[in-house]
Amino acid sequence: MIDLGDRTIYPDGTVVCKQSALMERLYAGKDLGGLLCDDQDDAEEWHNAARLCDSAEQGPEFAAGEIYSTVDWYQYWLTPEPYRSIDLGDWCLARCKTDVERERVVQELAEMQDRNMHPLIRHLIYCADVWRQNHVVWGVGRGSSVCSFVLYLTGINRINPLEYGLDIHEWLK
Repeated sequence: MIDLGDRTIYPDGTVVCKQSALMERLYAGKDLGGLLCDDQDDAEEWHNAARLCDSAEQGPEFAAGEIYSTVDWYQYWLTPEPYRSIDLGDWCLARCKTDVERERVVQELAEMQDRNMHPLIRHLIYCADVWRQNHVVWGVGRGSSVCSFVLYLTGINRINPLEYGLDIHEWLK
């Protein structure tokens, strides 16, 4: 997360604005539609002002509101082909050596699918490949993410959770 004072940029690329950032855009004559506001009161105030000024529905949305949770943010990521359309089941299972590994992959991918995380995993495969090609060094693993065997297969983590009996649910809390 990057805090720019009047705006916050989250790891998924989402920008949530404070009222000062919205005012800056308003004074510049720019539309406020589609923006996310960090304070629900501010968003409601902007909606009311929009109704007074124009009959069209416009203005920012509250970041925790419905639009934030229903938008497919992954569509805005720059994940190139063929990574964007990798069949994760085939990709992961091809890297498994035992039945235990295959069972863990099937379990994890089902849990990740329930959380709409497959686009994230595809993007991480892309990142790891680019890092390897450019000789970038990254850590062996961090926090509860080392509980994911799928992340181990991608190379994001270098700690095999099966060797240590780590439960995937520790990461997916």
